[in-house]
Amino acid sequence: MTNLILFVVIVDIISVSTVITLTSATVVAKRVPVKYRRALDSWAEYW
Repeated sequence: MTNLILFVVIVDIISVSTVITLTSATVVAKRVPVKYRRALDSWAEYW
């Protein structure tokens, strides 16, 4: 039973950190200039 609670807590922490990461990434993406984003996209496609 204790392991189950621990597992739930770990999953909760992971999901929360994922949401925080996605949110901050979205904010950064909005602040980054379009030219830079296009360069980043083309670089991503290159790889």
